[in-house]
Amino acid sequence: MKRTHLIGIVCLAFAFLTLLWMPVILGRTGAKVYIESEIDFPEDKIMKAGMTAVSKEGRTIRGGVHHLVFDVGGTGTLNVSLSSHNAATIVPDTFTVHAGQVQDVEISAYTEVDKLNIEMSTESETDCQINSIALMSTSPIDRRITYSLVILLATALLLLWKCGRLTRENVATGFLLVCAAFLASVPCLKEDLSVGDDLFYHWERLTGLISGLKSGQFPVRLYPTMNNGFGGVAAVFYPDFFLYPLAILVMAGATMQYALHCYLIGTNILTAFSMYAFAKKVSSDKRTAEVASILYTLSTYRLTDLYTRSAFGESLAMGILPLVLLFLYAVLREDKKMWPALALSAAALFYAHFITTLFAAVLCLVACVLCLPEIFRGKRLVSLLLSAVFAFLLALPVLVPLYTLSCQGVKATMMMRDTVYKAIEPAQLFFATFSGIDQVWGNDHFSYRAIEIGVPLLCGIIGYLYSSIRTKTEEHNRLLIRSMAVVGICAAFMSTTNFPWPMVDRLTSRITSYIQFPWRLLLVTLCLCAVPAATAYRRLGEHAVLIALGMSLIFALPLERMQTLNTDTVPYGRTTEWLHLFGDYNFEGTIASQANDRSIRLMGEGEIRDIHRAGTDMSFEIETREETTVSLPLYAFEGYSVTLGNKPIETYRGNENRLTMTIPAGINDTVKVGFTGNPVWLAGDIAGCLALLFLIAYGGIRRKRDQKQRA
Repeated sequence: MKRTHLIGIVCLAFAFLTLLWMPVILGRTGAKVYIESEIDFPEDKIMKAGMTAVSKEGRTIRGGVHHLVFDVGGTGTLNVSLSSHNAATIVPDTFTVHAGQVQDVEISAYTEVDKLNIEMSTESETDCQINSIALMSTSPIDRRITYSLVILLATALLLLWKCGRLTRENVATGFLLVCAAFLASVPCLKEDLSVGDDLFYHWERLTGLISGLKSGQFPVRLYPTMNNGFGGVAAVFYPDFFLYPLAILVMAGATMQYALHCYLIGTNILTAFSMYAFAKKVSSDKRTAEVASILYTLSTYRLTDLYTRSAFGESLAMGILPLVLLFLYAVLREDKKMWPALALSAAALFYAHFITTLFAAVLCLVACVLCLPEIFRGKRLVSLLLSAVFAFLLALPVLVPLYTLSCQGVKATMMMRDTVYKAIEPAQLFFATFSGIDQVWGNDHFSYRAIEIGVPLLCGIIGYLYSSIRTKTEEHNRLLIRSMAVVGICAAFMSTTNFPWPMVDRLTSRITSYIQFPWRLLLVTLCLCAVPAATAYRRLGEHAVLIALGMSLIFALPLERMQTLNTDTVPYGRTTEWLHLFGDYNFEGTIASQANDRSIRLMGEGEIRDIHRAGTDMSFEIETREETTVSLPLYAFEGYSVTLGNKPIETYRGNENRLTMTIPAGINDTVKVGFTGNPVWLAGDIAGCLALLFLIAYGGIRRKRDQKQRA
C-alpha cells in the first residue's frame, strides 16, 4: 500500500473529527438547556433595601459546570448565596451581582446538587428589580463521543484493509465476535441506566474518583465524596484503574449513564475476544474458539453479573481471566519468553478484582504443579518467577498504601461473609429460580438471579464428557481440555452446600470468608468449561457456531429483556449522590451514622469563620483565646497535610476517628487542609512505573530482534 494512501486516510479522519469537535474547541458545547427561571420574589419583583429573598424549592442538577444568568434592574448590588439540601460543594457559593446589566455567573458542582437554593439580599439603601434568573446547563457530549468512536473504528478498519491484514476469515470471525458482544450489550442501548445490586457503590466510586481528580490527586487514593464527605479509601481496597477513562469522559461533559454503558459494552467486547484467543490457542481450531467465545460471552451467570448484580469489577475480571490463562499456557507449553505478557495480564486482573485474582492464583499454582516435569525440562522456572515478580511490582501502587492503611487500623471486616450460608444448593446449578437458600436468608435474594451454569454450556459439557467416555478422540490437547473440564466441574461443586465450607473456614482461620459468596467459583467453571463444551458443539459440523449462538440467545435474551424493560433506573442526565455510610474500608469501630454530622467541632474558646471546602481541600479562619481542639468532618486517614498560616501543624485521630488538631491560644490565622498522600506511597508508584517501562522496553527490543531473525 502506498504511504500517501495511509496519510490520506488519517488526514480525512482527522478532518471529520475536527469538524465534529469544533464547537467544543471553541467553547460552545451546544445550546444551553433551560432548567429554572423564576424564584420566589415579592409580586412586584422589587427588593427594597435590606430585603432577603429565597428561591422556591430548587431543581436537582448534575455535577459539572452550570450557569446562573441574572437580569437585574436598578443601580444597587445584590449579594447571592447558594446552598443545597445535601450540602453539596458549589464553587463559588457566594458572589455579588451588579444591577443594570445581564450577568452570567459560572458555577461548578463537584457532585449532584439536590434542591439548589438561591438566597439574595440587597445592601442597605439599595433597591433592585429582578427581571429574571435562569439556571442553565450545557448539553452532554455523548453523541459526539459515539460519532468519534465510529470514525476512529472505520479509520482503523480501512487502514487494516489497505495493509492487507483483513482477510475474509478474519472479517467473518471479527463480525461474529462483535455480534456476540453486541447481543450481550442490548440493555446498554438505552439512555437510562438500570439499577443493579451494586450499581450505586460503583457509581460512588466513579463520583469519588472524579472529585479526587478535581482536588488534584493523582493517582486518587481518597474519595472526597464518600461517607457523606468524610472521605473514604475504597480506591485502595478496590482499585479503580479501569475507571479512569470513564472519569475523563464525565469530566469532558459526558453523562454518567453514557460512561457506565461504555464500560459495560467494552467489557463485553473484551470478553468475546479474550475467550476466543484463549480457546484458539488451546484447541488450535477457529470454529471451536468461536463457539467457546459465544458460550462464555452470552452465559447467563456473566450477564447476571453485568446487569442484575452490577458487579462491574468481577465482570471485567471475567474478561481478563482468559488472557491470564492464555499467557500462562504460552509460557508453560510454547514460548517461555512470553512471561512479560503473563505479568501484565496478571496485574490487570489484580487491578480489576481482588477475589478473581485469588482464584486465578490458585489455578496458576495448580497448573504449575501439574506441569512440573515440563517446567524443569524446558527451563521455564525462571520465566515463571520473573512473571510473578513483575506482576508484584506492577501491583505495588496498590499494595503499598493498602499495607500502610491496614497498619493504621483501616479494616475490611464487612467483606468477610459466612460462606456456609452463602453457598447454593446443587439444584441451583441447573435452575436459577430454585430458592432453597431463601429459607436460610428469609427472603428471595436468589429468586431472580441466574446463579447457574447455564443450559447451553451445560449441554456442551455433558456432550463432551459423553463423547469422551464413549469414543477415543484425538483432538488437539486432549488431556489438557479434559483436565479443564474436571477442574471446572470441581469449581461448580465447591460453590454448593455439599462442599465442606465449615471445615475450610476453620483450617484457613476464615481467610476464605473474603470470597464472600462460594457461587463466585462459577466464573471459574464457565472459563474452564467453555473450551470443552465448544469441542462438543464442534462435532455437530459446520453449523456448530449457529447452533451455539441460537441456544445462547434463547436463554440470554429473556434475562436481557427483563433488564432492558426495567423501570428501576437512573434517568438519563440525572446524577445522584449515594451516601455510602458503612464501616468497611474504614477504621475499626466506625459508626456510619456519625458521618451525618458534618460540622467542625471546637473544644475550647475559639471561633471559626469563612469555611471553604472543595473535595479534599478545606480552609477556614480560626481565632483562639485559649488552647482549642479542632475536630474536622474528615476521617483521619494518613496522607492529610494541614498548615496553620504557612507552618505545618500536627494532626491525630480523635473521637469518632475524625481528623483532629490542637490550636494554641492567641491565634488568628488561616488553617488549610489538603490530601497529599504518604511519601512511602510514591515509592510504590515509582516501582510500578519502572516495572511497566521495563516490560515495554523488553517487548520492543524482542520484537525488533525477531524481525531481524525473520529477515
